[in-house]
Amino acid sequence: MSRILGQFGTDIAPFVLRGAADQAEADGRVLRGGGWALAGGRASTAGGVSAVLAGRLDVRLPLLTRLEARGRAVAEHDHAALVRAAYEADGPAFTERLQGGYAVALADTRGAPLLVLATDDTGSVPLYYHWDPVRRALRFATELPALIALLPDRPSLAEPGFDAYLTVGGALGGATVIDGVRTLPPATTAVYERGRDLRLIRRSPAGTPQVPGPGRGTPGERDRRRGAGPAAEALLGTPDEGAALLRDAAGTDLPCAGPATDGTPGAPRPAGSRLPDAGSVPSGAQVPGAGRESRERRCADRDRTASGASAAGAPAAGADPHPLDRRAARDLPRLLPALAWRLGLPEADPGALVAYAAYGSARRQGLGTVLASDAADVLVGGRRRVELAVGDTSPDWAARYVESLAPVPAAHRARLYSRDYAAYLADRGDAAREPVARIGAEADRRSRRATLTAFELDEVFPARGPRRTAALGGAHGVRGVLPGSARRLWAATEPFASHVPVGGAGPARALSELLVPGGVLMDFVRETLSPSRLRASGLLSRRSVERLLGAQLTRPSERLAGTVWALVMFELWRDEYAVTVRRPVRPAVRAKSPADLPALTRRTLTL
Repeated sequence: MSRILGQFGTDIAPFVLRGAADQAEADGRVLRGGGWALAGGRASTAGGVSAVLAGRLDVRLPLLTRLEARGRAVAEHDHAALVRAAYEADGPAFTERLQGGYAVALADTRGAPLLVLATDDTGSVPLYYHWDPVRRALRFATELPALIALLPDRPSLAEPGFDAYLTVGGALGGATVIDGVRTLPPATTAVYERGRDLRLIRRSPAGTPQVPGPGRGTPGERDRRRGAGPAAEALLGTPDEGAALLRDAAGTDLPCAGPATDGTPGAPRPAGSRLPDAGSVPSGAQVPGAGRESRERRCADRDRTASGASAAGAPAAGADPHPLDRRAARDLPRLLPALAWRLGLPEADPGALVAYAAYGSARRQGLGTVLASDAADVLVGGRRRVELAVGDTSPDWAARYVESLAPVPAAHRARLYSRDYAAYLADRGDAAREPVARIGAEADRRSRRATLTAFELDEVFPARGPRRTAALGGAHGVRGVLPGSARRLWAATEPFASHVPVGGAGPARALSELLVPGGVLMDFVRETLSPSRLRASGLLSRRSVERLLGAQLTRPSERLAGTVWALVMFELWRDEYAVTVRRPVRPAVRAKSPADLPALTRRTLTL
């Protein structure tokens, strides 16, 4: 999977850029000039315009014909050159004619130096950026480890970031919990010229293009589409409903790739859950073969084999053990810091560990592209939240909906925060206040369902789906794709909304079973959440954390285990990136005087 990074506004030494690229394991060229530098695996430069590309373009005949007519013919397999030629032809509006999953960066030095960043319509390749107002420099990368390596100073935690992490799973609206670091929204082009402010240009998504399914096009058409990227070779075998959704969405014979599920395969496929127009899928997900029954039988056979081996006390032959299985849990103290570093942001969902192991297993099986069931499961969970909120008749339905996003319940959060941080939030307002007010106001103008659907697809899904899939898959060199746009898949999640997950199938249950007296994880958890660590940040009450661990040991539950996991992953992330935390300061107390003071008057003295 290609990656890009760079800096614009100040000079940067090549070794600094290469060192940052090593953090993301990004091999490729370095293009640089006076006050700018770009790096990426796919790069092209000519005539004062340089371009780097992450992801792939869906190369279409109209684009090639238009470039040829403009006298800018390039080879269709050179996607970076296509991006450069399209920009030379249309300027910053060049993305209107690009299709595919991509993030691009261009430096135009034909006149006043100009930087252009752009993301595709669905945000399938995240692009992070940081604006330095002191140095007047803009830094960007498709992976956070690389961007953090480019920063001149240690990253710092945004003051409301910790509460946003525990309340809604992370900062929304394009922000991150790292101060000054944001993500470029989907379907957005950013233009920066020295001496001016960064301009963000939003465009209307044109929708995911559809092409004939496998075997339905002419040989010439199939050859033309060959540049759109490799076919999905397998379905990521995570034990969630996203896998069941994508089995229908692909409509083709896909094997399962991933660790043994210990008898917890994905949820059964509800009747009638097939995608609309399933005869055609986007070119990035074309897979040869046919036969829904053989596909489901193959996945079921694999899960039964894993389950039987688990009962016998040994992993299935040829399958990696589940990362939360007791046999593999001894590796978690080594694996979790690596996971925190790969993600670049704290992750409160233990399902990220399962997906991380599944992508690693897919890589060991020699796979390069898989259907991202972990991202599809985010859509299924979002659809279930929307349906519950639509049927909620209580006056505080918006607050209850936002609370359903919380990795840590509000009651736990209130007890866990330190006194100073709790006072800071009481004065400023917690992370739930703004989305509750915004959702409520929007629901007054249009239907509740439309409001919540837009919120899930525009804010929640980009933060929890493509961002995490890109980080986890990219860590192992595996590309996770979806067989259609998020909006198209959303329409297919309806049958899953009423399905209640089988108890014990989720990673939270397996995690709870590990956090018990004598469990292999408890010593590691106590070390990570030690009083000295918590005292350094000043965000958590040490006594409350100790009570939380005691409650999990005496009354184990998925909710308590999930809270412990969220705190552990935050501390590991803070340690991996040496994140500085500005200790919260209590707001000034505006106390009223107990007695009225006499009014001061001006007296004139006559001598």
